[in-house]
Amino acid sequence: MIFSVFVLLTLPTLATAATYYVNADNTGNDSGNDCSAILTPCKTITRAALVVPAGSSGSPNIISVAEGLYDDTNNGETFPIAFANQYVSLAGVGSATTIIDAESPMV
Repeated sequence: MIFSVFVLLTLPTLATAATYYVNADNTGNDSGNDCSAILTPCKTITRAALVVPAGSSGSPNIISVAEGLYDDTNNGETFPIAFANQYVSLAGVGSATTIIDAESPMV
């Protein structure tokens, strides 16, 4: 008599970071937007910081900020920007093209 024994090992799944999108130009829209689609990005970093869910310490969710000027005058950015969840990172295209300007000195 032959018996076969199968052992099923369950390995923890690795968390995968999600990317969320912000674009200050005409494609960006904050109204009811969760920022999850590159073709329908949020307009402000403020909105993304509010709605992007927490990632994990090893895999933070990413807010990808398109080139442009992010300030109160041009796109309605609100300062200071407060992140609602932990493990969320902010990534711009570059310091010469993605500009976050609070317009007045913080006190």
